[in-house]
Amino acid sequence: MNIWVPKEIVTKKDGNIVYIPPTKPAVVLLHAFAMDGILTWFLQVLALSREYSVYVPDLLFFGGSITNRNERSASFQAEFVAKGLGKLQVEKLTLVGLSYGGMVGFKMAKLYPDLVKSFVASATVIELTESISVDAYKRLGLSTWSDLLMPTTVEGLEMMFSVGLHKLPWIPKFIYRDFLECSFPHELELSCNKRNNKKQVRDVQIGSPLQFQVMFNNRKERNELLEELVVPDEEAMDTNYSQAIPKINLGTVTEISR
Repeated sequence: MNIWVPKEIVTKKDGNIVYIPPTKPAVVLLHAFAMDGILTWFLQVLALSREYSVYVPDLLFFGGSITNRNERSASFQAEFVAKGLGKLQVEKLTLVGLSYGGMVGFKMAKLYPDLVKSFVASATVIELTESISVDAYKRLGLSTWSDLLMPTTVEGLEMMFSVGLHKLPWIPKFIYRDFLECSFPHELELSCNKRNNKKQVRDVQIGSPLQFQVMFNNRKERNELLEELVVPDEEAMDTNYSQAIPKINLGTVTEISR
């Protein structure tokens, strides 16, 4: 699993890279399904890194993260993130999850209560149940979540952005078309490189077409992630958590435990 880490935790000992525990409060940012970690959270990393040690994982089959194991559940993602952070000497953290990252975050908070002391969830659900999915399919005209999150057409890409963004500005269709072409690894050399008159593109910049290919690579595995994400209503996760829950009362804060 690829994890973007604060530079101050990386040092060398006897010529080997060594990770030291963070000296500032640790914040872990979990990305949404459409993008990788740093592309999602780049601005937040800049804003938070002065006061926090910020860690940004690429979830499995996103960005630089890959595995040959067959599991595809959100719990499986949570396990890899927790183990990776353990190797980086992170013992306590505040977790922030957006959309798909929020579902993985809920699993982490449940499975690793000693690690996750607090959790901020945005644009997500605790678990993606069949009833939630069926309702969304009807409203959006979908058959599966892959129809929305793994588009193969300009119209599909437009729909994904319109659903995912609060206010989508008008964008010419040729921008969507070029964006979609540059998002498929097998078409990259034929399209992006041809227009740039280059045989290879190795210098990947944030926001470049090559960077955006992370949105739709590993298509088979990502479709499997989406299939595994939907669970029967009766199998939905228990929502009781063992972390202390802050209770606000007339300006004072006390902690209660479940």
